[in-house]
Amino acid sequence: MMNIDSLTIHLCAVVREDLVGQERLYVALESQEQAVLGHDPEALEKATILVADQLEASALRSTKRARLVRTFADHFGVAGGTVTLGSIAARLGESGQQLSELRLELRDLAERVMAKNRRVSALISMHRNVTNEILETVLADGEGNPIHERGVLLDAEA
Repeated sequence: MMNIDSLTIHLCAVVREDLVGQERLYVALESQEQAVLGHDPEALEKATILVADQLEASALRSTKRARLVRTFADHFGVAGGTVTLGSIAARLGESGQQLSELRLELRDLAERVMAKNRRVSALISMHRNVTNEILETVLADGEGNPIHERGVLLDAEA
């Protein structure tokens, strides 16, 4: 088993990896946003794949971080679910200063990622709603019945 200093160094390294990953996710979300605003389906598909890749990598990093946090919980003799990066940094005192700074940086970046994700989601939802309204208007029957109330075949190549 590693000593507390080695664990702290390892945890800081994992948090740094999280920072890099969150920054990559933010950039991928920005690409997604620009693709939506630019009406570029190919760029949107590429950006969506990048976002999915970053989310998958994030899940792996999260698992690694959770294991380390549990190790700290065991070391401190507390339940694993009660330990956070902030509480670890506080328990470490002066030697947890770097972890505390990294935690704040990660929190701020995660907030930016969530805000960007909400914006992209809203843009995509808006585009979907506009497209649905156009389809319902164009494909409504002569009596004004919308498409979802009757069956309509659509030639996607036309």
